[in-house]
Amino acid sequence: MKSMTVAGFVIIWLGCSGFAVNPGDTPGGTEKRIQTLIRELDSAGWSRASEALVRIGGPAVDPLLDALNQNSHWISARASAPLSMIGSEKAVEGLLKALDNKALDNRIIRSILQSLGQVESERVVASLIRHLSHEDVWVRCAAVRSLGTLGGEKAEAALIDALQDRESYVVGSAIAELGQMKSASAPGPLVDCLEHGEGMTRIKVSRALVQIGETSVDAIVSNLRNDMDRDTCWHLVWALGQIKSDAASEPLVHALGSENWMVRNEAAVSLVRIHAHRSLDPLRRLLKSSHHESRTQAAWILKTLESGCSNLSAPSWGRENALADHATVSASEETTPVIVERTSYALCPHRFGSLPSVPSPYTADDGREIVVTSTQDSTYMLVPVTLENSDRKGRQRYVDADDFPTLAQTGYHSAAALERTGIITGRSTAEITELGRPGRLSTSGFLAADEDIMSVLKGDNRFARSLGLSHTQLARPLFHVLNLTDRNQAHANYLSYEGHRAEYPPCLYHGKTISVKVEYTRGGQESLFDDGLNGALAIRISRDLEPREKDYLDRKYSHLNPQQRDELVSKLSSLFIGEMVMYYVQWYGFYEGHTEWRADPIAIAFIFGMKDLEEIDSAFAGRLHHALTEHFTR
Repeated sequence: MKSMTVAGFVIIWLGCSGFAVNPGDTPGGTEKRIQTLIRELDSAGWSRASEALVRIGGPAVDPLLDALNQNSHWISARASAPLSMIGSEKAVEGLLKALDNKALDNRIIRSILQSLGQVESERVVASLIRHLSHEDVWVRCAAVRSLGTLGGEKAEAALIDALQDRESYVVGSAIAELGQMKSASAPGPLVDCLEHGEGMTRIKVSRALVQIGETSVDAIVSNLRNDMDRDTCWHLVWALGQIKSDAASEPLVHALGSENWMVRNEAAVSLVRIHAHRSLDPLRRLLKSSHHESRTQAAWILKTLESGCSNLSAPSWGRENALADHATVSASEETTPVIVERTSYALCPHRFGSLPSVPSPYTADDGREIVVTSTQDSTYMLVPVTLENSDRKGRQRYVDADDFPTLAQTGYHSAAALERTGIITGRSTAEITELGRPGRLSTSGFLAADEDIMSVLKGDNRFARSLGLSHTQLARPLFHVLNLTDRNQAHANYLSYEGHRAEYPPCLYHGKTISVKVEYTRGGQESLFDDGLNGALAIRISRDLEPREKDYLDRKYSHLNPQQRDELVSKLSSLFIGEMVMYYVQWYGFYEGHTEWRADPIAIAFIFGMKDLEEIDSAFAGRLHHALTEHFTR
C-alpha cells in the first residue's frame, strides 16, 4: 500500500486553515458548534463545514456517525468525508459498520466507499472488495476507484477480477485504475478485455497499456501475432507506438501487411513515432512487396524518417490563412458606429424602429463584420460578429497549414494531398476515425459508424467544389452565428431564456431570416483532434422555406415518399451543431460525418442564402436527397 494517507496530509493542512476550536468553548458550546456545522453540510458552504469538523476531531466523531445513519441524502453522504479524514479507529469502525446497514441509501454507501479510499487498512480493503459484488453499478464503481487509490496486491487482484464485471462503467473504472497503478499483472487481462469490449472500453484499455509501459509490450506483441486483421489490432498497434519500445519495430513492420486499413495506418505512424531506424532494411524490402498498400506505407515511412519531419505534434498555428487576413478588431472598436455609404449607424444595444439600409452580412472598410438582427418588439439591431484571433473567441482566422498547406492557400483541399495524408494534428487518421465513431468521445459520434475521417474530408471537399464555395467561405456564417451568440454580447438583455436554452433574435443573412437557438447541454465535449478545442453548446440554426422554394421541391422531388420529402426539407433547412464545428470547417474542411451534429455544406449554402436553391440542385444533378443523406465511405 501507499506509504502516507491523504487523510494524514489533509489533517496537517487543516491545522493551519483557521478552523481551530475556540479555546473558551464549553463542552456544550462545542457540541452546539458541531451540530451547526453538521447542518451546514446541507449547504453551499459544506466543504468549509467539513474542514472545520475535521479540525475539531474526536468530539465530532459520534455526532457525525449519528448524521451518517440518519439517511438524509446530503448530510449523511457528506458526513463520511470528515470521518475518514479524522481517521481515528472509532471513526473508521463507524464507517465500516454503517456499510452493514441494509436500509442505507446507495448514494450514501457510495460516499462512504469513496471516503474509505483515504484510509489504509486491511479491513477497509476487504470491505471495498466485498462491495465489488454490490447490486448497484455506481457502488461498484466507487469501490473500484477507492481500491485503485489504496493500491496493494489484494486491491490489484480485485481490480483485475473487476474487468469481468457485467457493466462497462465498472470495467472502464477498473481499467483506468490498473493503468494509474502501472499494474505489472494487468497487461494480459487487459488485452483479453480488449477482445470482448467495445467503443470507449477498448480506447481505455489501450491507454492503460500505455500507462503501464514496457511491461505491456510482451502481451501486446503476443496477441498481435495471432491475427493482424482484427479491429482490435488497431488499439494494440497504437499502444506500441505510444510506448515507443524498440521491441515494437518488428511486429509493427509486420502489421503493415494487414488487410485492415486502420492497422496499416497506425503501424506506419507508430514506426515514425518511435523513429524505428532499425526497421529500415525490412521497410526497403517491403518496397518490392506485391501488396500495394504495404508498398505505399513503407515508402511514406522511409520518406518521413529520412526527411526528419514527422509532423507528429499538434499544429503550430503559426501561419495565418491568406483568405481571412483582415486585422483583428478590438473590443473597443465594436462600440464605434459603422459607416455604410457615408451614413453612420450605431451598433447594439441601439435599436432601430425600421430596417436600416445596411447589407447583412456587411464588412466595413475597417474590417468589422456586422449582421442585422430583428428583436422581439419588431425593432432592429446591428450586431458586430467579426472573426477574431483572441482569447475570448479563439483562432477564428487560422487554418491547419501544417497538415493542409493547400487548404490554407486556396480554401480547398488538394485531392492528391488528401490521398497521402496519414496524420492530422499529430494523430493518425486511424486514431481520429476510432475516436470519432459513435460511443467514443461523443455518444452520437463525430462520424457515422461506417465512415472514416478521410472519406468524410474527401466527400465534403467535393461538395464545396461543386457549390463553388471554399471551406473558408462556408465557415464564415457559422462563425457569425457563434459570435452572435456570444454570451458577452451587449444585446443579451433581449434574449428569451428557458432553463438552459436561449433563443436569439432572428438574424438577417443574404435576405434570409435565420432562427438561432442555443442549448447549454454539451459541456465537456472533447475535440476529435489534438487542437485544444472543447464544446459546451448545441446550436440550432434554421430558416423556413420560401413559397417559391417549396414549390420547386414539390415539383422536382415529387417522386419522394412523404418521409423522404420531410427528411430532405429538414436536412436542407436546419442545422444542429456544436460550437467546435465552425473551427473544424475553417481549420480542416471537416463538417462532421452523417450524424445529427453534421453541418452539411449544402445546408449551410441554402440556409444562409449563399446559393439559390436551383443553383444548389443543379450542382448536385437533381439528387439533393441522396447528397444530403448518403454516407461517405471507402
